[in-house]
Amino acid sequence: MNAAYLVVLGERAAIRWVLEQQRMAFPATPRAEVAALAAGDRLLLYATGAPGTTRPVTGAG
Repeated sequence: MNAAYLVVLGERAAIRWVLEQQRMAFPATPRAEVAALAAGDRLLLYATGAPGTTRPVTGAG
């Protein structure tokens, strides 16, 4: 059974990159959650930002 993870992103450039590339990048870390990621797992994205300071992020195209 595939796992699901919640990924919280607050930086607009990072959100845009993830949506355009349709992939995630993680720094080298000893965190068990990152080490446990496998092909087929689901990443649920939650985009944060201070009200009035961000605009909707649109994909390329």
